[in-house]
Amino acid sequence: MYKTIIFFFLVSFCSSCAFHNGMMTGNAVLSNNNFKITGITTSSAQTTKVLGIGGLNKDALVYEAKIRLYKSINIKQGQALANISVDWRNGFYILFSKTKVTLSADIIEFLNEPTQKEEIVLPQTNDLGTLEVPFNEDVANSLSLEDYQLDENLIGKAKYGFIVGEEVKFKNKSRLIKGRISNINTGTADVKYFVDKTTFFEKRFLFDQLTKINPGNATVNSKTTLIKGEPENAQYGFEVGERVEFKHNLKTVKGVIEAFMDRGFVKVLYSNSNGNLKKKKVYYKQINKIE
Repeated sequence: MYKTIIFFFLVSFCSSCAFHNGMMTGNAVLSNNNFKITGITTSSAQTTKVLGIGGLNKDALVYEAKIRLYKSINIKQGQALANISVDWRNGFYILFSKTKVTLSADIIEFLNEPTQKEEIVLPQTNDLGTLEVPFNEDVANSLSLEDYQLDENLIGKAKYGFIVGEEVKFKNKSRLIKGRISNINTGTADVKYFVDKTTFFEKRFLFDQLTKINPGNATVNSKTTLIKGEPENAQYGFEVGERVEFKHNLKTVKGVIEAFMDRGFVKVLYSNSNGNLKKKKVYYKQINKIE
């Protein structure tokens, strides 16, 4: 009798050793950085086998977990699932065993305006010069607004304290570069610049990465002129479009002045740690200029 019991235990244990593998296709294609991860979703399904009998249809198990995954979330327009993974877990007991499959996926949201992520190769030189003078200063000064061949329908467009066509400078690979704003997007600006009279590049920047060449006095055409000293463009010792910094949640935040408000307050445009555009009302004595 004892041998018979041992025999049945061995049979039930061996017949319960069922291993599964699952794979799921159809992930969203992420070919550039025009998306952000908004969350993670999971779902699971399991089956129980008694004496090794039943629950061996792995396709149905994955399908059940997949259905639960879709029911647990509400995919909105512009969202998709990516990086889907399938994890299997087998638990063995004396008379039965359990198999559990867990699906997990990242919820991504595609952005309307993808941020360019390009590597720009600049001419090599032994003399980088100082960061006070742009390395392409001579080239930029020899070019007129017409030489940049910007979209005529965009020239003069003003937003966030900047104007399409005005000159700005920025740092790229330890160099100071001079160019003109070619377009203004939601929270970013496209800048076109020349490294010589025939070679140009166009790159997208956050506003707090740009510095105006002539703040408060940017003339891009006969119809659009910001005159330095006008009340709406210069107050409290600051100017619209000027780069500033201030303390927020015990951290130093850099941004640009978008507009002036009453009672000494200034509206500052900045980007948070996630790269999202934010606006904050700050008292003018709490902000400092960035040289």
